[in-house]
Amino acid sequence: MMTDPTTITQHDESIERADWQAWRRQREEGLCAPYGWLSQTGLYWLQALGGFRAVIPGIDGEWLLQDGEVMFTPQPSGESGRGADSAGDQSAALTLVDAKGDRTPITGPVRVPSDATANGSYVEAGQIRAAVIERGGRFGIRVRDPESPFRRDFTGIPVYDFDPAWRIEGRFEPYGESQDTVVSTRVEWLTSTLEAIGVVRFEAQGVPQSLIAFDGGVKDGARELFIIFRDPTNGDTTYGSGRFLNATVAADTDGTDGGASDVLLDFNRAFNPPCAFSPYCTCPLAPAENTVTVPVIAGERH
Repeated sequence: MMTDPTTITQHDESIERADWQAWRRQREEGLCAPYGWLSQTGLYWLQALGGFRAVIPGIDGEWLLQDGEVMFTPQPSGESGRGADSAGDQSAALTLVDAKGDRTPITGPVRVPSDATANGSYVEAGQIRAAVIERGGRFGIRVRDPESPFRRDFTGIPVYDFDPAWRIEGRFEPYGESQDTVVSTRVEWLTSTLEAIGVVRFEAQGVPQSLIAFDGGVKDGARELFIIFRDPTNGDTTYGSGRFLNATVAADTDGTDGGASDVLLDFNRAFNPPCAFSPYCTCPLAPAENTVTVPVIAGERH
C-alpha cells in the first residue's frame, strides 16, 4: 500500500505547528512569571545619581557604590521608599538571597555582588527584589515586583501565524577562534560585548543571506547559537530594534566543508527582546551585518 506524500507533509506540519504552539505557551509563561521580565519596576544607575547613592521605593535602605562594590545599608521603616504604611514593616523582612538561594537576614550594611559575578545576589523586601547589575563598568539596581503593571496588564504576544516555509535550513560556518564583538544596546550610552563564533548562511525567498551567530552555550551536548537580526518589518509589524532567534547546530558527521554544519533556522520562533516589554532592560542590538534583506513575516510581532 502506497502512502500519499501529501498526507505525510500535512502530518509533519501538524506536528511542527503543535511544537510551535507549545513553545509559545512556554515563552509567555516564562515572560510573565512572578519575577520574569514583566515584573521589572525600575532600573537605577548608581553612577548617574548624585554621590553614587540610591534609595529605592519599597526597600528601606540606601545603596552605595564604593570602590567598585555595591553596599546596601538598611534604614528604619518609613525613612525611605513607601515605608510601613503601605507595605507593612519592610525593614523586618529585609533579606539577602545569594545565587544558591541561601537567605540571610539583613541587620546591617551588606555587600551585594552583581550579576557579573558567579555569586550574584539580591535584596528582598516582602515581595520586592532588587539585584545589582553590572554593564560596561557601570552598576545599576534592577527592581522586580510581581505587582508590576507590565505583568498585571499583559494579555499575550501578537504573532504571525505558523508558516513552515520559514523553517529554513542553513549552514553554520564556525570561526577558527571566537571573536569578541561590540554591539550597541537599547541604552544609548551603553555597549555590550558578545562572543561571535561563526556565520550562518541561508536563503530567504530565494535571496542569499548571512548572519553573525553568537555563542548560545551547549544544550544536551549540542552547540546553541544566539542570533540578533533586523529585517524590513521592524518598526512596522515587528519590534523596531529587531528580534532574537535561537538555533541548534547539527552534529558534524563528516568533518568536511571547513567544519561547517547544518542548522535549522525556525523564524516562527523569532522572539522580541525583553526591552520590547519593559523600559528597564539593556538588550543588545543587532550588528549592522545582521540584516535579513527580505521581510521576515514569521515569529513574534509588536
